[in-house]
Amino acid sequence: MTINVDSAKKYIEIRRTILTEDQSDSEYKNEILKWIAVIKAEKPVFQLVDGRNMRYLIIPELQIWVNETLIQPSIQVGLARVAFILSKDIFASTSLKQTMNRIKSSLIQIQYFETEEEAKTWLFLTESQNNGNS
Repeated sequence: MTINVDSAKKYIEIRRTILTEDQSDSEYKNEILKWIAVIKAEKPVFQLVDGRNMRYLIIPELQIWVNETLIQPSIQVGLARVAFILSKDIFASTSLKQTMNRIKSSLIQIQYFETEEEAKTWLFLTESQNNGNS
């Protein structure tokens, strides 16, 4: 996983750089802990998660842990909009969506995309543009 930050845009980009089907739960948790450390330090508003190489299945127990460890603290520091580029692996995509469905907050907007261009277009819409397209 690589993490890129654009402090001026209040933007963070997460990219899965390797296939992850053999990743252990502890390796996955360590990635999440590194991710939340960057979010707490940078306090981004916008986030792009490129999961095209994700093959890791997030089991229900870990979905709860991710919500408590990554998602809720991210919302607390001001993360408002997250764009996901989904994996072609239907099982990995489904487990990711299930994890995000656990979020019970109106303070964050989440959308799923097939391409980076679509994701970034949506991510950086102004509120007036967003409200006009709803």
